[in-house]
Amino acid sequence: MSRKASDDTEDAVSKVSLLYLDELAGRREKVIENNLSRSIEDLQVAINLLTDEDKSDVEHLQN
Repeated sequence: MSRKASDDTEDAVSKVSLLYLDELAGRREKVIENNLSRSIEDLQVAINLLTDEDKSDVEHLQN
């Protein structure tokens, strides 16, 4: 009986640990997704601000 209780406790701890790790991974994924979205938006704004002169050669583009 004691061994069964111990096994059940270990199983419960393992499941809770996996749930916790899944939650952390989900939060990390959301943070990365938000950061990428902001970076993409920034790049789109920068690209939209480029003029034909800016794109005419490398020197203008670097400036």
